[in-house]
Amino acid sequence: MACDSDCNDCTATCSGKPPVDIEDYKAETHRLQALVKELEEKLSAQSLDNGSNTAPQDATPEKAHLRSAAWFDRPDDRSMQTLYIERYLNYGMTEEELLSGKPIIGIAQSGSDIAPCNRHHQVLAKRVREGIRSAGGIAFDSPHIRFKRPREDLRPRSTVTLHISL
Repeated sequence: MACDSDCNDCTATCSGKPPVDIEDYKAETHRLQALVKELEEKLSAQSLDNGSNTAPQDATPEKAHLRSAAWFDRPDDRSMQTLYIERYLNYGMTEEELLSGKPIIGIAQSGSDIAPCNRHHQVLAKRVREGIRSAGGIAFDSPHIRFKRPREDLRPRSTVTLHISL
């Protein structure tokens, strides 16, 4: 790995050290991602063990009824199940995630690189996504467009978020 010194008043000559290999950083990233996943699972299991049950009162203790189960857990209609799974695989989700029985929670936000006035929504959505994952759910981020109301069409100014997906 690279030199651990921050180079402030450093007398070491780093020219004799070999250059850093990007593969070392990639391996370290994969190791840290696995550690984060393991810690999220432990945290989720611990919060459920402490009695902080967040399931609805009418839900069974084994498994809460989720709307996504009607899409991804359909023994009566495997063709529709396959269509839904295929659609969400295109969004970058894995088959294991979709069939895990975990809640899939959508985050709609209007932040974009094109619309800097709503850029803070991306930061907020990231924090919400991390909270959903740490609670044991699957986060699905979806940008949305703000459409004008009919009366606003008469005004000369336009809204940047109207053109997010262009």
